[in-house]
Amino acid sequence: MHFNFFFVKLMPLFLQGFCILATISLDKLATL
Repeated sequence: MHFNFFFVKLMPLFLQGFCILATISLDKLATL
C-alpha cells in the first residue's frame, strides 16, 4: 500500500524528467 502511494507520487516526476530529456535530445539533434 505504502509502496503504491510512493510510486504514484514519483511517477509524474519521472515522466516530467523524461519529457525534458527527450526535448533536449531532439533540440540537440535539430541543431546538428
